[in-house]
Amino acid sequence: MVSSVTSNGDETEQRLLQANELVTRLTLFRNGKVKMTSAQVSAAKIVIRKSIPAGQGRRPKSERKPNDR
Repeated sequence: MVSSVTSNGDETEQRLLQANELVTRLTLFRNGKVKMTSAQVSAAKIVIRKSIPAGQGRRPKSERKPNDR
């Protein structure tokens, strides 16, 4: 039986999975594989920004290559 109450970790994982799917979709859009309206692109960017805390996924400056920003 599936519980209707999810733990905080499950919610975080679900948000990250959703953000990952949106990043994949935006990549396909950028490469011309799928079509998206400007509203869809904006909405995807907002969801991604809310799902992934600022700075997460960025490497420390000491670990970056010279060409990385």
